[in-house]
Amino acid sequence: MQKGFCSAINGGHISISKITLHCDIETTGLSTQFNSITMIGIFNGKETKTYIKDINLHEAREELEKYKQLVTFNGARFDIPFIEHEFPGFFNHLHIDLMYPLKKIGYSGGLKKIECTLE
Repeated sequence: MQKGFCSAINGGHISISKITLHCDIETTGLSTQFNSITMIGIFNGKETKTYIKDINLHEAREELEKYKQLVTFNGARFDIPFIEHEFPGFFNHLHIDLMYPLKKIGYSGGLKKIECTLE
């Protein structure tokens, strides 16, 4: 990165937590057509929020829309299609799916396996 960009971040001009959201979902199965989201967990770098079906899941869209960038693991194939199905027309974000760069540097398997390897 250019020094000016890093200085801007470090100088408080850009707050990553204001634009980036880490997101993970749980569902009743693997198909967006036959299954549904049961939980959306998000972390913005400062706080964690949980949205649960039949309690407050409907509030997740408003929170997700506050951010420009979503970070997931296997989100391109799983999380994003489910979120789009739950909230049609929602997704207009820069998306970083950590599964692919981790695989390129030798980490494979599910997220929990990779987390254990990195501990």
